[in-house]
Amino acid sequence: MLEFHIPYLSLRRGSQIIDRRKLRQEPLRKSRKLPLAQLPIDDDYFYYEGQTSLLITGVDECLWTTLCLVDPWYGGEENLREYLENCPEGEGFDPPHGGSRQMTDPFFNSREYFLALMSRRITQATKEMTILIETFDERMVVYVSIIPLIGRLSKNLTNCFIQSGRQNELSI
Repeated sequence: MLEFHIPYLSLRRGSQIIDRRKLRQEPLRKSRKLPLAQLPIDDDYFYYEGQTSLLITGVDECLWTTLCLVDPWYGGEENLREYLENCPEGEGFDPPHGGSRQMTDPFFNSREYFLALMSRRITQATKEMTILIETFDERMVVYVSIIPLIGRLSKNLTNCFIQSGRQNELSI
């Protein structure tokens, strides 16, 4: 038996999607707003939890079954139905590969197939996480450059309040 589970986060733009599936009265997967938006137009970015799990089981390396569960409930694999549409039986794209490999070139070794799938799904999760990290990093650069300005403004405002307080004491 071979298996893997790859949790990841995906960044999407648009209105927030709430996972209506529940586990102990909590949403099964969470979504959160990406913080530190500079403009109101950039305030509609959300990141979502997703997971890919794979299990290959069989009596030996030649006779095996694959179960691949991809949970992009926020709409990560929209073209899923196209993998097998309008194709003769036994052809089309391999769904566990996310449509990146045709079934006309099959794997005959379960371990080789497992490693190919794991590589494909790790690459997918890495791309999703990279987009999220780079977008957040861009926002942090702007935020960090603003902090000294906020510090100076805060210091000036504090000095103004102290000065006005002293003037009120002198006039009393």
